[in-house]
This record gives sequence, C-alpha cells and structure tokens, in this order.
Amino acid sequence: MAENSGISWTDHTFNPWIGCTEVSPACDHCYARILMQDRHPRVMWGPGMPRVRTKTWGDPIRWNRKAAATGARPRIFCASLADVFDNEVPGEWRHDLFRLIAATPHLCWIILTKRIGNARKMLPRGFDALVWPHVGLMATLANQEEWNRDFPKLMDTPAALRGVSAEPLLGRIDIGDA
Repeated sequence: MAENSGISWTDHTFNPWIGCTEVSPACDHCYARILMQDRHPRVMWGPGMPRVRTKTWGDPIRWNRKAAATGARPRIFCASLADVFDNEVPGEWRHDLFRLIAATPHLCWIILTKRIGNARKMLPRGFDALVWPHVGLMATLANQEEWNRDFPKLMDTPAALRGVSAEPLLGRIDIGDA
C-alpha cells in the first residue's frame, strides 16, 4: 500500500485487507480506523463488519525482485490497517498471505498484532524461525495488564524476530526481567 513508508522502523507497508475489531484499550486511539473513515468509507470497523481485501498483492513480489537484484533487505510492515490474526478474517485470506510471504524471502516481514494469543493457532503449520527466517512478530502491549497477559504469549510464539510496540503507551509498564 505504501512504498517508501514514513514509518521509521519499516521501508514499505503492505495491507492484505483493511478493517478490524477493537480488542484493546489501545484501539481507542486507532489511527487506521480514523484514516479509513475518510479514505475508504466502505471499510467499517467492529464485530461482524466485513473486511475489505486489497488489490496491492503484486507490490511485495515487485519489492522482492528488486531486493534479490540489489541485495537490499527491505522491512515490510504487514497489515498496518488491519490485524493478521483477527478472528473475523477468512482463513483462506491468511493462507494466501502466508503463501505470499513464503514466496518473498528477500523481504523482512514484520507482523504487528494486538492478538498475539491467536498467532500460534493461525500461523501456518511448520512456522518457525528456521523455515521462516524472514518473518518477525510484534505485539502491541499498551499497559501493564497487556504486558503481563501477552508478553509470555509473544515469547512462546515461534519467530525469527520478536518485538513489542507500546504505541500508544497507556501507562507505566514494568518489563521485569524481559
């Protein structure tokens, strides 16, 4: 969706679909929902609302070809306007996404989720850092309650790279010995 992203920790963003259901206090500050109200009013947020599949699925293939030719390894923020592990996303869409990710090994995929508890059951069979070394998982943990509940789930989910986003940070978080 966005080549040459303005987000400091990524090079490009790719949204396989748009839409989500709020599941965290951090969702009260959701930039994606607000942004899409103006740009794509057909995308509705919330339970039972349809997700809209995008038409930009060729972009990662193009970025991967360029990365293979140049030796660069661009970072791709996957689903900045959705959540890959949203329960209301059709399973075949997620299957298509992971086929695309598998087909683009020259990209460094970063999947950020507020639903890290769903990740293990929704990741492809055999997902681990050896088979998928170009995929990282990040969880949004905006307060101590989310940290305590979800950080262990993040650490228990196989991935080549794991990280935490505390944006928005809704309170002090004691990370302990993390």
